[in-house]
Amino acid sequence: MWLFTKFGFVSVVEDVVDSNLLLVRARTYRDILLLLAYMPRHLDASDIRETKDADYRYRMFVTRSDFKEALVGIVDGIDYPNFKDAVARTDVPRARLYEKVWRLLRSEIQRTYIKVGDKLTNVVDFMRETRE
Repeated sequence: MWLFTKFGFVSVVEDVVDSNLLLVRARTYRDILLLLAYMPRHLDASDIRETKDADYRYRMFVTRSDFKEALVGIVDGIDYPNFKDAVARTDVPRARLYEKVWRLLRSEIQRTYIKVGDKLTNVVDFMRETRE
């Protein structure tokens, strides 16, 4: 799972050895460190490992329940009507990066078609029609 927040971006996957653990990965130390603020108190910066040759340089193993607790805190902290604007208020370079991701995903979804009944329908058109 990719998780974009106001404070950072992390990737979360199941540990290959212990399915009770999740591996939280970040490309920057800052992103994973700020996530720690939402984790239970028994986790701290000493739990972060650096893997210099990895795509995601910073990693930590957490239990599923610890990560759920962090997600609850992140959700409880949503205090904005527009995510991109909220990011831009505190971190303009990150907001620009998130905007690029948003644009790429938007352009991809506009080219995506699904089968509805006997015909192919553009996803954007389908979503628009189902709201009306």
